[in-house]
Amino acid sequence: MGYYSQVGFAFQGKENIEKWNNIVNDNSNLQDFLESADRYEILENDCLVWFDGVKWYDGDPDVLLIETFRNSLEFKDYLFICLGEDITDNEYYGQYYSNTFNLGWERKIVF
Repeated sequence: MGYYSQVGFAFQGKENIEKWNNIVNDNSNLQDFLESADRYEILENDCLVWFDGVKWYDGDPDVLLIETFRNSLEFKDYLFICLGEDITDNEYYGQYYSNTFNLGWERKIVF
């Protein structure tokens, strides 16, 4: 079964999108991985990758490609959110808060 996470990754910039497209086009396994995304959208100046339930492991080659690309971006140009099944397993990187897709993380108490 495994451990599943919600993962959202949005980034901006035509140069970044061109670089991303080159990485994706050069890797058929990554293409297959992205086809399993719940939402994968590339606009003229923005890109969104969204998984509502994915096995996101550091050792996975596709995850490594995405994280290597993410680490090459300026902090202001991306937003990356990974919420694991465990309440303490959360990652939040980047400052692209006003992204086209309204990707964000909402915290609230419910009852």
